[in-house]
Amino acid sequence: MSKLFSALTTRVKIIEDGLGINKPLDIMKIDDYQELTKAYILLIHSELEKYFEVMSVKIIKDCYSTYKKNGIIKKPLLSLASTNIYIISKPESFSDDKRKEDISLAKRISNCVSKFINIAKGNNGIKHKDVFALYWNLGFSEDEIGKSLLLMLDDFGSKRGKIAHTGSIFNKTILNYDVEKKSVSNIIMELEKFDKVIEDTGYLNEDSNITEIENILFSSSDFSKGQTDSKELVIAQG
Repeated sequence: MSKLFSALTTRVKIIEDGLGINKPLDIMKIDDYQELTKAYILLIHSELEKYFEVMSVKIIKDCYSTYKKNGIIKKPLLSLASTNIYIISKPESFSDDKRKEDISLAKRISNCVSKFINIAKGNNGIKHKDVFALYWNLGFSEDEIGKSLLLMLDDFGSKRGKIAHTGSIFNKTILNYDVEKKSVSNIIMELEKFDKVIEDTGYLNEDSNITEIENILFSSSDFSKGQTDSKELVIAQG
């Protein structure tokens, strides 16, 4: 498994231990654990969302680093460059001062990476549509991600949305944290399969700094507006 997946499973255990739900639920006390179960769902959702966002940027960061070092363009970088997230206006010539950023291939690829980082920064969920928005850009298919995983994420994401956004309306639903723990366990098992797909591609450089990626993702900078040069230095590291 990847270091990122290992960190996710560790966080899940810490959350379960910290909330005190690492023991079977006494069904007679289920009413007492409604808010605790809601907190569990919200916290786990946050960790899953973070995994998908950080992993997507790590993939493109590591592929970009490979390109910078030896000129090899791996599938995620090729896929990203083939989308329209960075609109290119054809320069008039090699000396077109107005379109300098579109003359250099390296600069065009760098700008695609910048745009993708902003897509990942703007992500807000783990549903099928959210995972698709990230990983389709990188050339991943539905089969590689896993149809079962996507269905589970849709269900879990919807449950989280009801808890976070509907307030007292959702209070009518009785939550059982044993059921939710099982749901999370199933998601983790399916996610491990996807993580292995990523590992087997050879896209990742496990020596790259995950904390650095988190800092990129969760900063307030917009890398598509005047941040390319500084961002390029950050992404090329590791």
